Amino acid sequence: MKSISPFLLLLTLVLLNCQKSGTSTIPMDDELVAAYAQVLTLNGQYKSSHSAADSAEYRQRVKRVLADHGFTEETFRAGIESQLQSAEMFRVFQERVTAKLEERKSKP
Repeated sequence: MKSISPFLLLLTLVLLNCQKSGTSTIPMDDELVAAYAQVLTLNGQYKSSHSAADSAEYRQRVKRVLADHGFTEETFRAGIESQLQSAEMFRVFQERVTAKLEERKSKP
């Protein structure tokens, strides 16, 4: 019986490690949709301005939006790239982003 306990412990650790490595490090899709919609909104606000100060402010605001949604620039990029896995996946993502943007327009 004592020889089984270390085996069960080892098996449990292996299974937990496999489970952790199989989980995504990208925050939930809802956060990705919300963050992307906010970044698109910011882009529209700053698009006409081409000064260095406005550009630096834009980059800072984008970083803040991403952080508010639990992303770094790298994880955000990875999240967007994950949506490009298939045309159908990207279409659904775009529809959700469009719906989020429309929802923001209707709010005062």
